[in-house]
Amino acid sequence: AITELYAKVCPEGTPAAVLALHSGNDLHEPNAHLHGMLADGVFLPDGSFQELSLDADTLTKVFEHKLLNILLKQDIIPQHVLTQIQSQ
Repeated sequence: AITELYAKVCPEGTPAAVLALHSGNDLHEPNAHLHGMLADGVFLPDGSFQELSLDADTLTKVFEHKLLNILLKQDIIPQHVLTQIQSQ
């Protein structure tokens, strides 16, 4: 999602991010979520940095769409669950 959105603005740039997937919370209950840091721009082929910004709401929607469709295609969730999640 990050690469896709930055590529619309600067296709030759490479985004930089550090993301960590967490599968639970402090009580060891299931709670899948990400923690991360995202550079506010992209690195260009010449090594320079081009400052850009992403709309957080758009990034969230693109990420959600991609993730849910992967879960659906891999038969991890059925269509009715996907529909329910998207309605919330």
